[in-house]
Amino acid sequence: MEKLLALAAHLETTDKPYSQRMYEMCAMGHYFHEVAKRSFEYQHAVLMTAWGHDAVPPMVLNEFGLTEEQAHELFSSKGCGDAGNDKLKAATYIRDFVARNTVKHELAIAA
Repeated sequence: MEKLLALAAHLETTDKPYSQRMYEMCAMGHYFHEVAKRSFEYQHAVLMTAWGHDAVPPMVLNEFGLTEEQAHELFSSKGCGDAGNDKLKAATYIRDFVARNTVKHELAIAA
């Protein structure tokens, strides 16, 4: 969940454009390009896997340790609560997502 919090912090401070409907400017694109500093080749592989399918590539599931449902909630074209072009809304949604899922995980461990 630390990687998601790093993404939220980035979205709150970046002056780069954001759009949940355009890969290079979406939350996933910002993470791989700006936060994780992945190579162009890696970013291209993620893009080609997801492009036009509203799918979340397996490398994204592995990167963040998410289920497909969780990853779709965050990274689909309607991800981050349908944040659209609002990167602060996306950052807030990501922080809320982390809080919700951390509580669920802790309750599951306690049970």
